[in-house]
Amino acid sequence: ALPGFAGWVVQVVTVLVLIGLGEEPAWRGYALPRLLAGRSALAAALLLGLWHALWHLPLFGVEYDLANGLPWAITVCCFAVVTTWMWLHTDGNLLLPVLLHTAPRRCRRLTTPRRVGAQREALARSV
Repeated sequence: ALPGFAGWVVQVVTVLVLIGLGEEPAWRGYALPRLLAGRSALAAALLLGLWHALWHLPLFGVEYDLANGLPWAITVCCFAVVTTWMWLHTDGNLLLPVLLHTAPRRCRRLTTPRRVGAQREALARSV
């Protein structure tokens, strides 16, 4: 593993390519326009958030802490509302949703001290 800033940059690029560019074209580029047919933007966003949360269920116990499941799912639905708003206000452009999807974990690594209590670390993982 690369130390410090160089390692962080590698992680950002990896997450951007594998997650941001992997999931967002599917969530916002494919599913969202279809969910918007006959629904309000809020209803479509919440349905997409629920679907997104269900998609990640296999990662509980591996990457996500099961104890934080409900707060995490609520966060995913809020994220879907924000990214839907961005997508609608940029005429369907995926750049901002991709960057937003990439940002939370990478920015947290810059702002969280290396030694944190188990509760704070669990809370940070749920976001």
